[in-house]
Parts: sequence; C-alpha cells; structure tokens
Amino acid sequence: MRVSDPTLFKLAEGDSKTKARAVIRLKFQSEDHLSIVLKALKPETDKQLTSRSRVQIRGEGKALTLIFEARDTSALRAVTNSYLRWIALVNDTWSVMESQQ
Repeated sequence: MRVSDPTLFKLAEGDSKTKARAVIRLKFQSEDHLSIVLKALKPETDKQLTSRSRVQIRGEGKALTLIFEARDTSALRAVTNSYLRWIALVNDTWSVMESQQ
C-alpha cells in the first residue's frame, strides 16, 4: 500500500456543517487486495456512527479513495485515524495470509 496525493484538512465548500475535509488515496498491490479492504470497510461506511463526520470510499483499479468530511478537525482526525487503522489491520492480516501460502 502506498499513499499518493494526500490532501489533509482542506476546507470543504458548499456544506455549512462541514468544516474539515480530507481525501486520501491509497494504492494496493492488486485488485484482489483492494477488494478485500473494500469488503472489510463496507459495514463501517454503511452506517454513519456519528453525526460529526461521514466517509465515502471508492475503489478503482488498484486504488482506494477515502473522502472524509467532518464538522471539526477533531472529528476529522478521529475518523481518519479509525479508517487508517482498520486498513492497516486488513493489510497485516493479508500479509500473514500471503506468507503462509
């Protein structure tokens, strides 16, 4: 996984409730790897846990794009850290499974 073109704490336009926005794009080794990450994150994105932030995820080719929007930078940091940790957990699990084959 490689981070490319991160844009953090960019002010969003249009939505008066959104004060902070981050767009992170990650490239994975394969489309299969990305597919597993997307499936793991899907339950988290299907249900909005808090009204302070929202997340959109998109997969294209081998790249994952995460779009975070939050009412404040504390909420943005919290939601961003949560998703990045979940992705790291999936990557660690993927690495262990690959090494055992």
